Amino acid sequence: MSLRSPRDIEVKFKRSLGAIGPLMCVADIASSELINSSKNNDISKLSRKYNHRNLNLEKVNLANVSLYVNFAHAAYINSRAEMFCDDVIDFIKQHTGNSESYNMDSLDFLRKCIFHVHARKNNLQKNAKKPSEFEFSSYSGNEELLVIDYFRKLRNIEFHGGVDVSSPVAEENNKLIFKRFGHYLRAFHEIEVRDVILYSMAWQSAAKNICCKLVDIDNVFLEKIKRKYSNSSPERLSNAMRQKLTHDYLQPADLVDILESNGWVA
Repeated sequence: MSLRSPRDIEVKFKRSLGAIGPLMCVADIASSELINSSKNNDISKLSRKYNHRNLNLEKVNLANVSLYVNFAHAAYINSRAEMFCDDVIDFIKQHTGNSESYNMDSLDFLRKCIFHVHARKNNLQKNAKKPSEFEFSSYSGNEELLVIDYFRKLRNIEFHGGVDVSSPVAEENNKLIFKRFGHYLRAFHEIEVRDVILYSMAWQSAAKNICCKLVDIDNVFLEKIKRKYSNSSPERLSNAMRQKLTHDYLQPADLVDILESNGWVA
């Protein structure tokens, strides 16, 4: 897929999540049904049927099966999010022509992605300091970043020995998350499929927020688009401008309304 516009990047990412989302939900349902209606001996018999003859369930807590199915779903989202960030970086490098290298070693992949966008759009020097947390969230969205950071910490803890009893997200932050997405995050050891759906929603929202900021909608950019429709009627020009800005560049309707009322001047 040729990524010619910010929308191309967003659509590619959403499709990659959409392709696996329903299957992972079915996996959650299947694992929950199996565990709720079976004992270790029953599953041991099934394990032989499905060629897992060496499976030993003596010390396995079957209650954790759904938890780790959901961890796997979160890991998939994470891998596709990394691919999205790589696409954003490739796009912004090409769009700006800025080939500087920046010190991003201490940052997670989302913040690295945002730093690439921020530094290249603003043509910063190679020794530029990383953006503030406020600037990071101004690209991704505050609540989106809270959710993504929560699952990043979960992933780091799980990689270093597994998830035991843990504290939930800070109450104040969880209230913001609920107001934005309609769901409170659970503690790590209580993660359910609805939390993973929230993780997907947060990444999709962050992706759109970032993509809509990849290109500055300034007068130079607007004039470039207007030239393509220089022989068109005012009505056709306005329709084309609205379509281009909202569809290809993911600009919000209220901004497009303002630009149109200004005669397509930023």
